[in-house]
Amino acid sequence: MKLKRNKTAYDFVSISVDIFMNLRYKIECSGSENIPNKGPVLLLPKHQAIEDILIESIFLRKYCKRKGNWMMKPSLPGILDYVGGIKIKRPKDIRKIKNRKERREVIIKAREDNKKIRDYTEFLYKNGEIVVVHPEGTRKKGIMGQLKTELINFTKQIQEKYNVIIPAIPIGIEYVKSFPKSKIYLRAGKTLDITMPNLVDVLEQEIKKLSNL
Repeated sequence: MKLKRNKTAYDFVSISVDIFMNLRYKIECSGSENIPNKGPVLLLPKHQAIEDILIESIFLRKYCKRKGNWMMKPSLPGILDYVGGIKIKRPKDIRKIKNRKERREVIIKAREDNKKIRDYTEFLYKNGEIVVVHPEGTRKKGIMGQLKTELINFTKQIQEKYNVIIPAIPIGIEYVKSFPKSKIYLRAGKTLDITMPNLVDVLEQEIKKLSNL
């Protein structure tokens, strides 16, 4: 298995995103010292808007000198596959299919695809990569949605399997309207132990606090 992210594509898109976002927004990032310089990491950001992935990539490239791999919905542009995108079929997308036979076929295919995604995610962790997932599963602007735990639980299994530490790091994102440029604040919190019994509750409170909700 090899890394799907293409360095040339990633660098080109990242620089273009940086220019575009800084033209539109005043961006402030903090907490880069909480991101390890190397090794596997699970980043768990608040999902406020479609720009979230863009600001996260700026944070990782400019402030942390690292690259990321993002779990994302399959309807996003295909070019994202070459810049760290990992397309995953979500149950809510499948439920939208009304035809029973078609839905059954999609479910079977989704199980196969998601097995490949789990294998690829394991490969990423083994190779010291950063995996980014928005734990709410969908955008929740201005409020905190219920956290999904599938990838968190899978990361625990990988940590135990290989006897490695995979830190979980909450990320807060806040959008503030102002003139002449609106502001975006990204705040990375301190490392959380992914095995702590009350992780989900702590994670939810940390993301809310870091997002100023």
